Amino acid sequence: MTKSVVLADPRGFCAGVDRAILTVQTILKAAEASGKRTREDGLPPVYVRRQIVHNKHVVEDLAGQGAVFVQELAEIPDAAAQAGIPVVFSAHGREGGSRTSWHACGGCHLPSGG
Repeated sequence: MTKSVVLADPRGFCAGVDRAILTVQTILKAAEASGKRTREDGLPPVYVRRQIVHNKHVVEDLAGQGAVFVQELAEIPDAAAQAGIPVVFSAHGREGGSRTSWHACGGCHLPSGG
């Protein structure tokens, strides 16, 4: 008896991860288009709380485009909150409140199966 493994195509991320990555990419593209990828105040165009996805290549790519990853909100300088720098929460949702004036939750918008 021969056994085979069939891989589904295309393979990719779940809807929540896709949404989280797209959110960060959209903010980075908007910053680039408005000439704010490198700000005079030295702040990045976007902060991301925790790894947006457990894929180091994606995280490194976004960091290379200007996203700054932090573990906790306390790591984000007060100046960033005052400047309205967006914070995207990881694809795994968020706990607690935000110190910033604008944030986007990159969490999955689909109901959990339990």
